[in-house]
Amino acid sequence: MNFKKIFIVLIMLLSFLNAGLMPALAENFYDVNQDYWAYQSIQDLSGQNIISGYSDNTFRPDNSVTRAEFATMIIKSLNREGMPITRKANFSDVSLSFWAYDNIQRAYDLGLISGFSNGTFKPSSYITRAEVLAILSKTVQDGALSESDARNILSRFYDANRVPEWAIIPAAKAVKANLAVNYPQPNFLMPEKSATRAEVAAMLFNLRQSQGLAQPPVTQQPVTVEQISEAVAGSTGNQVILRGSVATIEQNSVIPTTLETPISSEVASVGDIVVVNVNKNIATTQGNLLIPAGSRINGTITEAVPAKFANRNARIAVNFNSITLPSGRTYPLQASVATESGVIEAGSLKGKIGKGVLTTIIGAGSGAALGTALGAITGKTGKGAIYGTAIGGGLGVVGGILAQGGEIKIPRGEPLFIKLNAPLSVDLNTGNIITP
Repeated sequence: MNFKKIFIVLIMLLSFLNAGLMPALAENFYDVNQDYWAYQSIQDLSGQNIISGYSDNTFRPDNSVTRAEFATMIIKSLNREGMPITRKANFSDVSLSFWAYDNIQRAYDLGLISGFSNGTFKPSSYITRAEVLAILSKTVQDGALSESDARNILSRFYDANRVPEWAIIPAAKAVKANLAVNYPQPNFLMPEKSATRAEVAAMLFNLRQSQGLAQPPVTQQPVTVEQISEAVAGSTGNQVILRGSVATIEQNSVIPTTLETPISSEVASVGDIVVVNVNKNIATTQGNLLIPAGSRINGTITEAVPAKFANRNARIAVNFNSITLPSGRTYPLQASVATESGVIEAGSLKGKIGKGVLTTIIGAGSGAALGTALGAITGKTGKGAIYGTAIGGGLGVVGGILAQGGEIKIPRGEPLFIKLNAPLSVDLNTGNIITP
């Protein structure tokens, strides 16, 4: 594969990943740029009038959310704003004239919220992350969960012991349903912390996806496994085998995703969770849907080697082991990062590209000019590159002079290509993945 072809392929793949993610009516807030971790969630919800900004055209993503504000947001997220109220609560601190009265009553009527033992609702109090998870859990139709199972689910979080007793089962249900958001540390729940506007936006975005209420992230034709795998890997063979109503995505096929959880070699540990999102429908060349947009692929870090100044580049290996479809169903999967070695290996570049220093760019071709061009295409000057595309190509690090001691820092929302290490079969009639 020559340089020109690589360049064209990367532009095409970036277009596939980035097209159609911003709702047409979403606001462009001054304090939420495209690099912000919750940008997509905020844009989606603001475009649907579920959340709004302020008169100065800011969103203030780090501001805390009150209980009244969250009641309104979740009612809007569930498209129940016009629901007639059949069961009312007489909260002593929520008058008929209170701005959120109707939506608080709707949330109560739906069984999503309740007040306190003294008959108050505390509408102006900031809602905690534990309270948010508990409310979100009531939207999950996944049967009962025992306390022992709940504690096991929460055991991967370093601060699981800080979850209040009353919130253990609800929080676990929300985590199991992939509704929880834990940025920037995916292994901490921070249950007693006041939920921010950005965190709430991200969790409500996940809720709408799980309920099938989110707007499709793209409107153009789906990208096919054949296009991705042939372009990235230089393969000429078929990547999907059709047998009746069953389609099997072959081993070594490539799936484009974006990072849900940021990756940093300097804080990563073996066992940490890594989640990536499928932002575009993956289909066969015949148009059969294989993996729907909104699916999440889950993995754990199996190797984490930090950088050592002027001596050793960082390395991170991820074992992707399951996929959760927008329906909420989770199936086993075997995949790794789509590099030649299956491992993310860092390097660093001496010099600047655009306004930022380009560091730890993996597998995007060669030449600083390519890095600059990709940055212009993605609108992320200094960060424009694709991670993990060099299957068998030995493409290495983007441009410049490679120096030892490079860290790996890949923020949330960046493209990450993964490679199937075992075939994945899909029942085209039901959309379910067939477990071997």
